[in-house]
Amino acid sequence: MIKKILVKIFLLVAISFATIFYIKGLDLSQFTNLIFLKSNAYFYLILFFIFHTILIVHSNTTALIDFNQKANPLILGMIFFISSFSSMVAMFKINLPVRFILLKKYLNIPYHVSVNVKIWIMVLNIYIHTIVAMVSINFIYDFPKNIKIGILLFGTSIIISSLVFYFIIKKSKFNFSRIKYFKSFLTKLDYYVSSFTELSIRSIFILLIQATFRLLIITFSTYFIFNELIVYNNDMSFTSFLSIQAISSIISLISFLPHGIGTKDISFLYLFSIIGIDKEIAIILLLYDRLLWTFLPFVFGAISILFIKKDE
Repeated sequence: MIKKILVKIFLLVAISFATIFYIKGLDLSQFTNLIFLKSNAYFYLILFFIFHTILIVHSNTTALIDFNQKANPLILGMIFFISSFSSMVAMFKINLPVRFILLKKYLNIPYHVSVNVKIWIMVLNIYIHTIVAMVSINFIYDFPKNIKIGILLFGTSIIISSLVFYFIIKKSKFNFSRIKYFKSFLTKLDYYVSSFTELSIRSIFILLIQATFRLLIITFSTYFIFNELIVYNNDMSFTSFLSIQAISSIISLISFLPHGIGTKDISFLYLFSIIGIDKEIAIILLLYDRLLWTFLPFVFGAISILFIKKDE
């Protein structure tokens, strides 16, 4: 089963990049000469992946404490990898229901807690990515003015709407269960909404810091690869990479496809082309980005399934 899935993914990737080579007319010799990094570079990339995973797990354990829940970090990490694996297999974002079910089954975490923790972490991630994109894009002079305006408008609407939503939920005394129709559903909705504000200001602050560090790790991994590939002096700033990662990550977060497949890739390549990076380099950066943040979680998800089944 897993072998067939891996073959399908390999064929999909191969067809996609073959199409890019054909349409864009890439320099294949330059591409093949640059794609392999020095051996010690892969060690640092693995470290980036480990640190990023630790931050994800710690973010969730931090939020769970405010909801009076405790979780084994190792099992929690395995569940996240398995849910990522499920999305890639289905090629649709089914990771959330899978994650909630596994959290209930193996860690006895109630569904409403899993939902609220996920909403908090996702919203705060979008919040941080949006602010970073809004600030950093102003230091990149090559970006078209209409893109800058669009990002600023989008960012402003996200920030205002999230603050208004939190204020309404925090201050509202409305009881959904009072509504006559759909009483069972609305009673559950009222329970979810009332528990949403249990996250403390301290935990929100910690989650914002962790979200910032996760974005910095992802960005630095791409910037690190870029500097490994380029042997000549370059004037590409870290700020440019930070802005591109923030924008493409937002697109990935709001996409219906797992890991923003397709939408993130297109935006990633387009934004790098704007700041003058060769298409061969841009595609290699995208390949390593997918290797670190899509393929490795998929592999660890498959391994985690075997371990969890063994412990049952």
